[in-house]
Amino acid sequence: MAEPPTDDARAATPDGGAEERGWREMVGGAAAQFRERLNGARLPRLGERDRERLARRFQEAVDAALEVTPELPERVAAEVAALRERHPDTDPVALAWARTRERARRSAAVGAVSALPAMVPGIGPALAALGMVADWRYVAEQQRDLVLEIAAILGVPLAEPTQQVRSLFVASMATAFGAVRVGEAAADAAARQVVRRSLSRVVPGVGAVVAGALNYVGTLALGRAAIRRFAAEAGIPVRGIVPAATHPALPRLRQAVVAAVRTAAIGDGGTPVFTREQRDIMAGLPPAAREELLDLAVVSAAAEEGMSDEEEKVVAEVAACLGFAPRELAAARREAEEEMSAYASRLRRLLGAARRGGSEATGRVWRRAAAVARRGLPAGEPPASGE
Repeated sequence: MAEPPTDDARAATPDGGAEERGWREMVGGAAAQFRERLNGARLPRLGERDRERLARRFQEAVDAALEVTPELPERVAAEVAALRERHPDTDPVALAWARTRERARRSAAVGAVSALPAMVPGIGPALAALGMVADWRYVAEQQRDLVLEIAAILGVPLAEPTQQVRSLFVASMATAFGAVRVGEAAADAAARQVVRRSLSRVVPGVGAVVAGALNYVGTLALGRAAIRRFAAEAGIPVRGIVPAATHPALPRLRQAVVAAVRTAAIGDGGTPVFTREQRDIMAGLPPAAREELLDLAVVSAAAEEGMSDEEEKVVAEVAACLGFAPRELAAARREAEEEMSAYASRLRRLLGAARRGGSEATGRVWRRAAAVARRGLPAGEPPASGE
């Protein structure tokens, strides 16, 4: 017998009109919040025209995100069939959860690439827009494909895939970072998190650690909501592989991990990451929650130049407190760094082509940002800046 659906699953129950309204409300609310917060930020070299362009690129990227093109479900279904052939004895829920962790790490790797400064002279604002929308589109593609994979693994056909993916996204983003406030619509809460994630790429002082953590937690929450919903529809028991709800201690534990990584560079790595009370709580955490905290520590500390000695100490302490062996930590770190390197290469090619045009290429860079917002980050070498 299937387990009853959780609040996340019920919030995403199909209702075409309501799903579309929820998405449109989220996009509109996010765009309004982004403009307001961008205008309130201290960005002296970002003029009014550039702020408006940046806000418009953001809205275009969000508005086009998570769209399921006609050929995509068939391609994902073929990939999932091959995956099941390679793992014939793996529980489908366990397989879906493994894919969720992999996609979450991949999304977090985007944040590990240094956040772009919006204030570089000349074409800086345009480059910031290009980096921000590339980040957004890449993560949205990971999240969209994750939902389609989970549905295929659990044998649930999607009648309206774009609407259903977007509905799950709104519901999961609203609850990913704590309970929705009383009286607050899911679309409003989701919009707040979307803006927070995007601003971390262009406003100084937020940085890559926060961007990676937000990407990771959001993707993980989306995967969990999709598994719970589709398992309930398919009559497949979850059997505790995926938590029914976020452990009440997890938000503070996440904050402790991210804060420790962010401050490691200015400390000696000797300050304990967790309090004694938190260590006692972690001893009773389910495996999925412990895996999440390990991944979060690794992806938050990952960087192209490698972890500092202080960050090494922080991550090692997190792993030890969670009961992971050194080889398990090494595997998690290797996977995170490989994902980050692959994304960084794609983004460097895109930005390098833009920079080579010099300050006179600003208009072309803005147009490039608009194209990425609509179509996503190119998989191969982008056209030269003189396109």
